[in-house]
Amino acid sequence: MSSVFETGKTIGLELEAPDIREFCNLSGFNRAHDASIITPAKGKDKIVWEKVPANLLGFEKYSLGTELVSTMPIPINDDLENYLKAQLSTLFAYGQREETSLSNRAGIHVHITAPVNLRLFKEILSLGCHLEDVFFLLGGFGNAHRGILNDSIYARPITKFGPPIINSDYGHAKVFEIDDLLESKDIDEFIYRYGNSNRFRDRYVPVRYTWLNLLPIVRQGSLEFRVFNITQNPIYLSSVVFLVKWFLEKCIEKSYNNEKFDKLKENSVFDYRDKEDIIKTLVDNVEGEIEDKHLRVLIDIMEKTPIESIRLKRVFVYSHLMVHPTRGNSTGTFWHNRDELYSYKPKIIEDKILKPKFSDSHQAKSFTKTQKKNFFSNIKPKNIPKSKAKKKAEGDFYDFITSSEDEVPQLYEDALERSRIRRREQVQETVDSARRRTEERLAESLREYGTATSFTATTYSGSTIGSSNSSPPTEIRNVSPPEMPSYYYSEEPDDEE
Repeated sequence: MSSVFETGKTIGLELEAPDIREFCNLSGFNRAHDASIITPAKGKDKIVWEKVPANLLGFEKYSLGTELVSTMPIPINDDLENYLKAQLSTLFAYGQREETSLSNRAGIHVHITAPVNLRLFKEILSLGCHLEDVFFLLGGFGNAHRGILNDSIYARPITKFGPPIINSDYGHAKVFEIDDLLESKDIDEFIYRYGNSNRFRDRYVPVRYTWLNLLPIVRQGSLEFRVFNITQNPIYLSSVVFLVKWFLEKCIEKSYNNEKFDKLKENSVFDYRDKEDIIKTLVDNVEGEIEDKHLRVLIDIMEKTPIESIRLKRVFVYSHLMVHPTRGNSTGTFWHNRDELYSYKPKIIEDKILKPKFSDSHQAKSFTKTQKKNFFSNIKPKNIPKSKAKKKAEGDFYDFITSSEDEVPQLYEDALERSRIRRREQVQETVDSARRRTEERLAESLREYGTATSFTATTYSGSTIGSSNSSPPTEIRNVSPPEMPSYYYSEEPDDEE
């Protein structure tokens, strides 16, 4: 693992794992607390259950869910896929489920090293606006994008209705305006207009909760992409990393030429473009500039991700830090009109502003027993009761978990079925790989006493090959590979005996 930070050559990862206990150890990663993915649970003898009757004795309280943050720069090279495969396999061994990729409570954040430069900031925003719906479609990793169920509150778009709404001295405003940022004359003015970041230096600030987050560039030297669902597929994740690398390299290349800055055409996620047009935008930009194998994987992801899942409501949304049910507004007031450094008045939002749908463990403390049960399960729209009486009984919580799109229930069913199919394919691949290794080992053993032209089994007189007094085989006979049991090919064994 590299210990050198190279601009555009190394990444950092934040892996949110809602199915794993906090004691999980992953080489090269530190554990971090994240309230948005914590689930209360009970356990005994190191075994944890999410649902255990309260009257059972001897059970201890545990927490499921942790965030794993890489501690060393990860080089972007040909070994990246194998590295990610090893790390994701470890998470799977700890209990991370593939089906959790359908959850609205967790994601993967990709950081790539980037320098502080005003022109570079503008190029990043320009290309980000141009490829916004591309990244949202990729963010589903072949499943429904999680933003459809939580107003994408942890990864808001940066265009049109996207940036979170906050309080300013002048009234409600977006935490930044793209056009105002692109008109900044120096880096200090840019940072001031970018969520008043010169004054708000806490970790949890509204400006960071967009899919393309520039704040870490100033604080730690990396550009953050927050748009991705969690996934157990290392091929998908590595191809996305190579796209992120191309993205930054393209912005750096344009920022250091002598041409006048020119904003690219905006393709907002709120434009509701057809999937074919979004895929064409990706191909037109990266074809010939990233390897074909990565481009084919990216197109495969986009074709599998349901287009309805990235069609967010065309309405402004408050920052979730303003409307927390237990902690209230923790954001403060932005852009005081008494500020002397810069004279800046944001555009005031007079349209309707929604309270976001979001979840964390702090919020659940105020829930009833029924609400907690629903809140901490993998909520799927098909299980949500529709009656008015039930809606009235559960109050605001019903609105929290209900999607506004009629297509979402079937959408999630289709995504879950695809996840099951991929799981069966992975099992089949494992079985085939085991067969090949067995065949190779048999062939290698047989080569010590002759050539083997097919998969064979041997009968020996004397002791086993490999022992000190082994003798050559007296007979070699061809046999067919053994039939694998039915449970290798399906999720559940057949009922018939």
